[in-house]
Amino acid sequence: MVVKMYQLRYYLIFLGLAGVVYNRSNLVLYFLCMEIVLLGVNVIFILSSLLLGDVFGFIVYFFILTISASEVALGLSLLVSYYISYLDISVNYMRLVRW
Repeated sequence: MVVKMYQLRYYLIFLGLAGVVYNRSNLVLYFLCMEIVLLGVNVIFILSSLLLGDVFGFIVYFFILTISASEVALGLSLLVSYYISYLDISVNYMRLVRW
């Protein structure tokens, strides 16, 4: 069971990084791929905490969870405000805009 979970973390991190690298047009998918990477890191901390028998991994997991939730809220609010202004959320056009 633990071996399958360790393989799961590698798959999650690789899937998220591949999505970040290959995704060039949609900002929502970019945020989703970054969340998948953070999920893979969370699995690492939880498994190490279970194997070592301490609580430190769970504490770090909750910190990463709160940081990723605030990242999503901030990113989506920026995305909504950009969409209201320009009526498009394509990454290709965002490079032209200077903040």
